[in-house]
Amino acid sequence: MDESTSIAIIPSSHFNWTARIEYKESFLDRDEAIRYASRHGYNLIVKYTKGGTRFDVMRDLDQTCTSSIEAEMVEKVPVVALPVERGWGQTVAEKLVGVLSKFGAVVDRASQQKNVATSTHQALATK
Repeated sequence: MDESTSIAIIPSSHFNWTARIEYKESFLDRDEAIRYASRHGYNLIVKYTKGGTRFDVMRDLDQTCTSSIEAEMVEKVPVVALPVERGWGQTVAEKLVGVLSKFGAVVDRASQQKNVATSTHQALATK
């Protein structure tokens, strides 16, 4: 199983926790768990059914959890990475911040040059 392209969903009865498995988050909805795992690059979801169904999102660093399970026990979900859509307001705000930071740098540079010129003039006047 390639970590970057699929997520394994296994039942809790086949889950064996090791030190190389990192727990991240729990969800009541399977699709929410898949979205969260794919957004953050996690590769394992464990499905618990006792006391209600929940899905724990995890990172199996060595993929040891899925390597020992029979193929039919693991549901692999392909992950399609879509670009994040940015709204008009966010785009305008980012461009405005960029323009203002450039303007601030120009003003700062001009004030530094003015200070250097003033100090040089004062130094010549005192000699």
